[in-house]
Amino acid sequence: MFIFLVLTLLIASISADELSDCKCQEGFTPQKDEIDGVNCHGVVLKSILPCNIVFKPDCECGDDATSVVQDSSGTWCGRFTDGKEDKRWECENREDWDAFYLKHPEEKPKSPN
Repeated sequence: MFIFLVLTLLIASISADELSDCKCQEGFTPQKDEIDGVNCHGVVLKSILPCNIVFKPDCECGDDATSVVQDSSGTWCGRFTDGKEDKRWECENREDWDAFYLKHPEEKPKSPN
């Protein structure tokens, strides 16, 4: 009986640690699944996401932009003509990106040396 009690407490503490380690985006709460372990479950929408996903802000661009470019140097507004890049510039919501990089410095693109 003692071994059963110890194993039960061990399993409960592991589950609690997994649940407390799970960080979810706004609108999601961490919940333990019977099959997949701990995931983020939507509060309003019925959707499931893995824990600890970092969502980057949307890149807002003016009417001159034809696309949003994402590469190793970052996320940019871009204008393309006939499949060739004419110009790229910073996202117009720079404050959102600055705040994001302050919160998640590991996501900031590395400067080329």
